[in-house]
Amino acid sequence: MNHGIGSRDFDVDKLRARLRKMTNKQLLEFGRNVRYLHTAEANLRQPPSGLWLTQLWEECAEWRRRLPKKT
Repeated sequence: MNHGIGSRDFDVDKLRARLRKMTNKQLLEFGRNVRYLHTAEANLRQPPSGLWLTQLWEECAEWRRRLPKKT
């Protein structure tokens, strides 16, 4: 089963749909995992893939959509 993480055929729309289906707990876990994958330690001191950053942005956007700041 292809989850999109690290995949060459990455589709942002599919990721957004998947993130919308996740519970808050699952979304937080996904965010933690992607943040780790964006670190130098996870990439053997090589620059991280832009794919990880895109997934992190999408995770953050979904979180902000779910929990907007109260004014």
